[in-house]
Amino acid sequence: MRASRGRGRGRRASRARAWACAWACVALVTRAVRGDERERAAVVALARALGRDDATVASDACEVAGVTCACDDASVGGGCVVTRIRFSGMGLRGRLPETMPTLTRLRTLDLSDNAIRGEISDGFLSAMPNIEELYLNLNTLEGAIPPGIGRLTRLEVLNLDGGFTQTQRTFEPWVEPERRNTYGEPGVFFGNQFTGSIPSEIGDLRRLRVLNLHRNMLGAETDRYALPESVANLRALEFLDASGNKLHGAIPRGLATLPMLQQLNLDDNFMTGEIPGDWSQANSLESLVLEGNRLRGHLPAFLPRNLTFLDVHENFLTGSVNEPLIRLKRLEGALLDRCRFSGPVTLSKETNPNLKLVSLANNAGLCGAVPELPAATRAAKEAECDKPQELCQLWPEVTGTALSATCQCVTAGLTCSIWSSEGPKELCCEEGDCVDIPYAGFGVKVCVPCAVEYQQCGGKSYDGPRCCKRGLTCTRVDDDRFECLGCARQWEQCGGRLYDGPKCCAGGNSCVYFDAYYSQCQPTSQF
Repeated sequence: MRASRGRGRGRRASRARAWACAWACVALVTRAVRGDERERAAVVALARALGRDDATVASDACEVAGVTCACDDASVGGGCVVTRIRFSGMGLRGRLPETMPTLTRLRTLDLSDNAIRGEISDGFLSAMPNIEELYLNLNTLEGAIPPGIGRLTRLEVLNLDGGFTQTQRTFEPWVEPERRNTYGEPGVFFGNQFTGSIPSEIGDLRRLRVLNLHRNMLGAETDRYALPESVANLRALEFLDASGNKLHGAIPRGLATLPMLQQLNLDDNFMTGEIPGDWSQANSLESLVLEGNRLRGHLPAFLPRNLTFLDVHENFLTGSVNEPLIRLKRLEGALLDRCRFSGPVTLSKETNPNLKLVSLANNAGLCGAVPELPAATRAAKEAECDKPQELCQLWPEVTGTALSATCQCVTAGLTCSIWSSEGPKELCCEEGDCVDIPYAGFGVKVCVPCAVEYQQCGGKSYDGPRCCKRGLTCTRVDDDRFECLGCARQWEQCGGRLYDGPKCCAGGNSCVYFDAYYSQCQPTSQF
């Protein structure tokens, strides 16, 4: 009898365990279904807001066209989560939702090439905390870029390109007919029209590789810097395009220190001040486009050593074009048109063997012998003269200059700055640089001789001559100081891929190659 009761208790315990397991399995399935339902609710909320009615009838988020899911076969019921949403080019004309359920595994959201309206809200961004690629380009969005963008710390690509075209994409019904094709008119959309200053929180996106803000209306007249100083934190950034906006203020110096940056477009804005003088840390930068601004001062003494294309035309830049550019052995194109450069030009195929495209046009102060410039192809010229309804003034290459006429340069110690109806201009110096002299009066510049050996020729706060006496090279010592140095001495470095110092050796020594990054001066007698 006791044994029978024991077997009964065992059967009841076994049934209890079975029921417990069943309820556990039901709970797991329920959780999986609820997870799927949340994914579906988020996708439906987004699709409905954008005007995609077909998505609302889908029983599963993964069935919606343009949605990619990742499924975990090991989970009960094979639960799936949304990882990518691509609604690009679907003709959507709805609005971005202000809020929607969270998609924790979403990595890519592509809503580009539609006519989506509205503003980017913090609530919208909060729904995708782990997003890596966000494409909202080629739409009709407006408003400010919210500070909440900085919380998307996994973001690698942010594309808000306005996508300006010659005809409007859409317009509000209240816009008068005669104004419906006017760029910049309130209620008329040629593309995205984001406004306001770029938030400093953009610098929190430490993984960002691509930042495209092209053709919006970003910027404010009160901005001290065109871009927030926090962009110096974007050490992974490879591509930055903020051209065609309303950016005011100076170019932040930190932008010139980004080691991975390959292409920088800041053209067609209202930037002022000088171009940062030291780009020696921007070893990856190949294309620098700053045309169509209000930049003053000289070309930077140290441009990126791997630069292949430089466009600074249509600014107020002065001084010589020679010293900064002849260092750039990979340079293929230089557009220097419509600035205020002066003096002789020694730039040629001999100093820069890879040159293919150069324009010096409309720099009235350029003089002396006509340099041997490369003959640019017609296709290359047309590619640079791509602004509609604007007369191209880049060609012929030397029109509007005094090249072929004798230079009337100023001797050392005399004033080299003049004022004209077009603003301040500089005269060339026979030897030396045209430098601001504080005690001589506001805006007065004087020709100062080039620095001698071991004298300073550059640095963060340096405002003296940036040239060196013949036979010397302006060499970087650190961020604050550059010195004029002669040929490298025995056992000193004399070459290398990232080296920017003297490449000759003192008498009795030869420059010996070790590898692509290092060559050293060693006694000639050893060989």
